[in-house]
Amino acid sequence: MRMLRVAPVVGLSLVLAVGCGGGSSEGERPPDVVLLVIDTLRADRLSCYGYERNTTPFLDSLAAEGTLFEDVTSQFAWTLPSMVSIFSSRYLGGRQVGLSEAEETLAEVFEQAGYVTVGAVANALIQTDTGLAQGFSHFFAPDPSSADEWSLETLAQMTEPILSSLDAKGGAQRRPVFLYLHALEPHDPYVTYGAWESELPLDGARSLPLDGWHSQHLAEIGFDAHAQSEALELLSERRARYDHELRQVDRQVESAFGMLRSWGLLSNAIVSVVSDHGEGLWDHVSPTDLLKPVLNREASGNKAMGYFYKKHGAIQFQEVTRTPWILWGQGVPKGLRVSNPVQNLDVAPTLLEMAGLPSLAQAHGRELGSWLQNDDQGARDALEHVFSYGVATASVREPASGLKLIIRKNPRTLKRERQVYLSVQLYDLRRDPLEREDLAEQMPAEVERLTKILQEWEQNHPVRAEAMDTEADQERFNALGYTGDDVGH
Repeated sequence: MRMLRVAPVVGLSLVLAVGCGGGSSEGERPPDVVLLVIDTLRADRLSCYGYERNTTPFLDSLAAEGTLFEDVTSQFAWTLPSMVSIFSSRYLGGRQVGLSEAEETLAEVFEQAGYVTVGAVANALIQTDTGLAQGFSHFFAPDPSSADEWSLETLAQMTEPILSSLDAKGGAQRRPVFLYLHALEPHDPYVTYGAWESELPLDGARSLPLDGWHSQHLAEIGFDAHAQSEALELLSERRARYDHELRQVDRQVESAFGMLRSWGLLSNAIVSVVSDHGEGLWDHVSPTDLLKPVLNREASGNKAMGYFYKKHGAIQFQEVTRTPWILWGQGVPKGLRVSNPVQNLDVAPTLLEMAGLPSLAQAHGRELGSWLQNDDQGARDALEHVFSYGVATASVREPASGLKLIIRKNPRTLKRERQVYLSVQLYDLRRDPLEREDLAEQMPAEVERLTKILQEWEQNHPVRAEAMDTEADQERFNALGYTGDDVGH
């Protein structure tokens, strides 16, 4: 793939030519648009993002045939708020678990432009009452009791009666389609798939000790050398299961593409593959307020599994905030790798731009399609700061300096005007990409500067009080296993 740093070019319209971004000339049908969300997919475990194991051969092929964004940030560390942000292209300075009728969505813009809008999701949190079904003429959401049975292939098959009939009815003049598919894998629980054991052996995942960091922490909580070895072996095996989940969902993406192609949906289509957030995979110690029950456990194996954080909602490290984004199809440059920082906020404006449609009225994201056609523009207009939020957590990253500030708040003060911080951490990602060395005490001036930037951002992007979790929401989350701060979905 060719490497490129690109930046926006004001005034360039992608609607002028089909070959320059996916718009259509007069008399031609606008492009179909497919948004594929793969839940809980962290970028650094895809082979096309540099992972040493062959976890995603089909997604790799899409990246080779299209454009891969190397530096993508999710705006929220768990599903519902993240999807609210993606579909509205809005920053969320708090936890918003749904969209109101007054808020315009990506699907509504496509619907108003005459598109057939179809959605099928496997994450049980995304129900019609969240507002994420707004703008869809057809929307399939699972009952929580059966969500685990909805593979990506299942989702595609649900849409088959609608999609396969379109060409037969309308031929070249049929209405264009906006299709949203949301796969649950590789979400936990991680499963071992026999089909991938020889290709991805459970003892062959990326090593956990990583300069002895994990062993040092295990020693601090009473693990001797033998117990450390057993705990690290157990954690490595669990991480290898995540690789199996990736390989399985990659095969499902390939199968779903075959279905869409057979229904005539890919001959003139723009496909966007993204994720709502990444996954912890025990790379960091669990937040302090989640450790008490862990440290009281007797069994050393269980203690290790809980001491290091597996999930996503309660942390802001790169393994959770950095996600993949691959564009493929009509008008998408082939073999392009974009190194400039982008965000999930940019997905909706970019897809609408490439389809020749106006962006969302309230969009905070950018239309990136026009950059992709201008590889001589350098790095002008690069993002100064990138923001992400989570459950009682928030972060601001400054790409130019490589600094990243993470704050963790007291959950009891979240709805108060004055919030209490449980911790403030500062990392230099250029020197310390694994976020091991907290520089907050060494660089107080930078902590103060970035804290002010983050606080101003929060003030400028408030979340309505009624958009926060209600008691009914919390009951549903608890029933699905999303309890307290240990949100993991």
